[in-house]
Amino acid sequence: MKDTVFIQGLELSTIIGVYDFERNEKQRVIVDIEIATDLSKASETDNIDDTVDYGHIAETLSQVASNSRFQLLEALGKEMLDTLFSYYPLKTVSLTINKPDIISNAKGVGVIMRRSKADSDKEGQA
Repeated sequence: MKDTVFIQGLELSTIIGVYDFERNEKQRVIVDIEIATDLSKASETDNIDDTVDYGHIAETLSQVASNSRFQLLEALGKEMLDTLFSYYPLKTVSLTINKPDIISNAKGVGVIMRRSKADSDKEGQA
């Protein structure tokens, strides 16, 4: 069984960008995350300990964004994914980071990154 826990439209504040004007103050990024997991136990027990706590995930992502000073969304995304895999027993994660306020005639720009536990383990061994 493949179920999904998701968060959509999580607004975070971070220093991000390569240009000087982007380095002076935090800007808004919007994060969507999908976590593939098995929700069968939680659906039976009705216990938060048997599922992925999206409140904790949101707080973790907020802390990573708040403390980072990356130039690229790719680097911020990698840090977010690495942190999630180190703190939580996740198998597969899809992370979208949207930078909505940087190009005036675009609704947003960003990256979509997908990682699995096997990918995360391989990077740690390299």
